[in-house]
Amino acid sequence: MQDQIKIKGYLIAGMTGSLVVPTATAAQPVTTPSFSWTGFYVGAHVGFAQQDLKQDTSLADPYSLPVTNALSSSRSSFMGGAQAGYNWQSGRIVFGYEADISGLSGGGSSALVNEPYFGGQGSVTSKIGWLSTIRGRVGYILDPHIFGATMIYATGGAAIAGIKNSIALSGFTSTIPRPPAVSSSESTVKSGWTLGGGFEHRFAQHWSVRAEGLYVDLGDATPQSVAATNRFSKTTRFSSTFKTKAAIGRVGVNYHF
Repeated sequence: MQDQIKIKGYLIAGMTGSLVVPTATAAQPVTTPSFSWTGFYVGAHVGFAQQDLKQDTSLADPYSLPVTNALSSSRSSFMGGAQAGYNWQSGRIVFGYEADISGLSGGGSSALVNEPYFGGQGSVTSKIGWLSTIRGRVGYILDPHIFGATMIYATGGAAIAGIKNSIALSGFTSTIPRPPAVSSSESTVKSGWTLGGGFEHRFAQHWSVRAEGLYVDLGDATPQSVAATNRFSKTTRFSSTFKTKAAIGRVGVNYHF
């Protein structure tokens, strides 16, 4: 009898234990990837450049004083190139430097001014063929729980570009003996400064994507001039000083070593 009571007790205890609800396990914390920004990187970029041309022109015909004009024009160009740099990370601050080079497409910016005596036009054109910058960068890493491995940054430094400037007098329509069309072009390397900012996001251990904007000022170019003379030795002279600037927007990808 006692053995039967023991057996029943074991069965009841086993059934009771099987009905106990297991306690919930502690929630695992959500982790975000942690990448160090320190080190070398290389990458490529594409984008657009708004080339702005400003000229101070002077036009003098045979019977009037020189007429000066301040002209401006702009044109968009596709650009693409490569960059390389180095970062140092200290806490959530990132310091670094970067050098890049880009090629630009398109015909550049141009502007016209009327030449009243011979009924022609003076034209000026400026085109950035290639652009290189050497810049410092200072970045701030955003909250990784919200933005992942992302930093925003400011950047600035020196800019160097290959520019082709052209000036011409043509399209003469007057009945006075017309001079022949004349033109002059000059290819030169100009230096200036650049300033901008952007953001960069690390989506893998060695890879990041970014977007940035830059403003580039290449200063004043050497003045150029042309003179159109007809067979009566009547001359119209057209001269201009070129000021080339550009606003750039581009995206890129970097590989971090």
